[in-house]
Amino acid sequence: HPTGGSFVRPKKANFGVDYVTALQSRYQVELQEVIGEEMKISSKTVMMVGFENVKQKQRLETLTEVGLRRCEVSGPGPENEIRNTTP
Repeated sequence: HPTGGSFVRPKKANFGVDYVTALQSRYQVELQEVIGEEMKISSKTVMMVGFENVKQKQRLETLTEVGLRRCEVSGPGPENEIRNTTP
């Protein structure tokens, strides 16, 4: 209908995040948060160990490809932020 419309409450709307924020939330893990932590994968309990090596390998500047599917990226963010974070 040409005069019909919908209303969205601003508090309920999700406007997404910029590229670098999505990249950091997907690929960077705080080491202290996961050391010794247990998690379930397919109903099996897995103890998280050896994250010191993983931390060295998750530097954003060394990534050649990224997958940000379902990360709700809304834009590139501030000028040159992508270039400075992921050369």
